[in-house]
Amino acid sequence: MAGLRIVAGGDVAIGGVLAGLSAEELASRVQGVSALFAAGDLGVVSLDCAIGEQGEPPEPEEYVVDGPLANLAILEGLGIGLVTQANNHSTDRGLGALTEGRRELSRRGMRSVGAGGDEQSAREPMIFELGGMRLGFLAFASTEPWVGALGASAEGGGVAPLRNAETIAAVSRLATEVDAVVVGLHWGKEYIPLPPPESVRLGRALTTLLNVARGTNDVAMKVVELLAL
Repeated sequence: MAGLRIVAGGDVAIGGVLAGLSAEELASRVQGVSALFAAGDLGVVSLDCAIGEQGEPPEPEEYVVDGPLANLAILEGLGIGLVTQANNHSTDRGLGALTEGRRELSRRGMRSVGAGGDEQSAREPMIFELGGMRLGFLAFASTEPWVGALGASAEGGGVAPLRNAETIAAVSRLATEVDAVVVGLHWGKEYIPLPPPESVRLGRALTTLLNVARGTNDVAMKVVELLAL
């Protein structure tokens, strides 16, 4: 079986502090990584912002990270095939904008995982068939006490909440259906060099169940623990 190359970026925003720059200027800033994504079989990023600039923020006093729909062309240009939305900024323009943003991603040929109209849909995996392999993707974000993401529930939309036992169970189920599992985890505490103990425990538990784990949100570099797989 031939190998596959997944090219994964970290937290990406199509606006926020970059507001005011044209789509052309923003696109020029990613030219340095375009060849890396082009060389892969699948490009994945954590889109850590709201898609679109309309809608009421659930937490108006918090910093809002959003970007115009047109700026999704930047991700298209990089050939991104999957966007993970389990983070603390994808809901910055409310749940209506989250839903419309997911539709816009689909219209542009990009799949998304980690958010939905309720908790069940937010936890749904995304499965790709590439090069004769079935790849399963999941994404989760910490709600409290660290990241503060807006978690989906049975009654309302949001992102897939990161709860250790449920995350392990979801990964275990998906592993029986695919050849490889990739999980995106938006976790930890920004600007602190050591990961929270619960993140360490989860990371260790997942090493026996999946093939790749992508951790985002940290902003600053953290210590790294190397585990034998």
